[in-house]
Parts: sequence; structure tokens; C-alpha cells
Amino acid sequence: ISTPRHNLSHQLTSFIGREQEIAQLKELVATNRLVTLTGAGGAGKTRLAIDVASRLVDAFPDGVWLVDLVALSDPRLVPQAVAQVFALNEQPTRPVIQTLSDYLASKKLLLVLDNAEHLLEGCVQFVDLILRHSPDVAILATSRERLGMAGELTYRVPSLTVPARNEVLTPAIVSDYEGVR
Repeated sequence: ISTPRHNLSHQLTSFIGREQEIAQLKELVATNRLVTLTGAGGAGKTRLAIDVASRLVDAFPDGVWLVDLVALSDPRLVPQAVAQVFALNEQPTRPVIQTLSDYLASKKLLLVLDNAEHLLEGCVQFVDLILRHSPDVAILATSRERLGMAGELTYRVPSLTVPARNEVLTPAIVSDYEGVR
């Protein structure tokens, strides 16, 4: 039985545009251990991160793993959310962060931390520990604001292109804009 190499959901709609951003981000994630996609709510950070991550599965022998943080309200629960993704059992005598750190230490994988903005302190503590103890783990985070850590590369996700208000529109012209497609 082969073990799954990712937990990314299959998207129900096609991904339109962002070809340049995808190419840039694939390169950035391959060469930087911590990349944070920032931008306004609704800019498409999550969708872009999932698309980029899905294209990188083969680059990470231990896979690509998405941790959706949107439902968490306590920054101290970030390690538990990550441990759940890997189905790691809590050990009563050890902090879950230690179990997680030991598990990830020998892995070569990409961890996608989605919706980190409301848990910045917990994410920073978690990411710092993992990057220090797991030399082959890379992290792609999405957040409305940067984590503010040493070594973090921040990538601002631009809004999709749309026509100008005064532009004369024809079907051919409109279809050139990502936001319309």
C-alpha cells in the first residue's frame, strides 16, 4: 500500500491566470525555507498556495501537507493542528511540539500553513522551532501580514487583473483579464 504524499484537496474549478506568480513561487519555495504569501482577504492566497504546492509534490519525497488554521482561535494550538495532519498521537509525558519536532527532523517535506494572520505568535514559535530542527522542511504560509521572522521571504499576492472603468470592452478584450476569466 502506498502512503499518500499530500493532503491537498482537488479543486472543483480550474485555476485561471497567475502563471507568472506560480513560476516565481515554485522557484522561491525551492530555494527558501520560509515563504509567506501576503495580501488582502480574498486576494487568492490560499488558492495560489495550494496550486503551487500541488506542483511541488514531486520535489519533496515526504510530500506536501496543508494545515488550515482558520478554525483555530488559540495560538498555542498550532502544533496540535499540525500534529493532526500527520496523525501523530499525543504522548502524555511530552509536549506535542517535541513529538512533532522529532517526527519532522528527518523529513523532506513542504508544510503549507494557511490563514496564519490571527495566530502569528503561535505560528512564529512553531516555525522557528521546526526550521531550526528540521533542515529539509520548507514552509509556505498564507497570511494577511508577514510572520516577521529572520529568513522569511514575503511574497505579496497581487489582485487579479481587471479592465479599467473607462476601457471599451469587447469579448476578446475582456477575456484577456484574469479577474474576468
